[in-house]
Amino acid sequence: MAKKGKDENRLEKDWKKELARDCAALGGIFFYALVVARVAMLQNWNYVFQFVFAAVVFFLLAAVFRFKAEAHAGLGFVLLVLISLYYKNMFFASFAILVYIALILSLFYLKAEKMRVWKGILAGAASTAIGYFIASLLF
Repeated sequence: MAKKGKDENRLEKDWKKELARDCAALGGIFFYALVVARVAMLQNWNYVFQFVFAAVVFFLLAAVFRFKAEAHAGLGFVLLVLISLYYKNMFFASFAILVYIALILSLFYLKAEKMRVWKGILAGAASTAIGYFIASLLF
């Protein structure tokens, strides 16, 4: 069996890294904004503001407590929970959980600090709950 050349090995690593970046981008601010824009088209303002309040709370938590949370992990968690609650479909929720796990594994593959990822997940969980309840109280 022939050994792989340097170029082949580099290309193999490049596609893995690119795939990991693509997966992590599902928790990015631009993807989050795209989801919120799509949700706004439903004109269910309670649902829209769940996303808005959760994002605001997430960034306020990060600012007030001055911790460096991985935003992709946190915003991805918000998306996972709120979209799954809206559709109320076990198949979709299972798929969303698998995608979120892939997002987290991608962050680890890209060598994000583990503590930042865990803080992001925690901040995402807290902001999801707070955003959900604030929107429910107001609408």
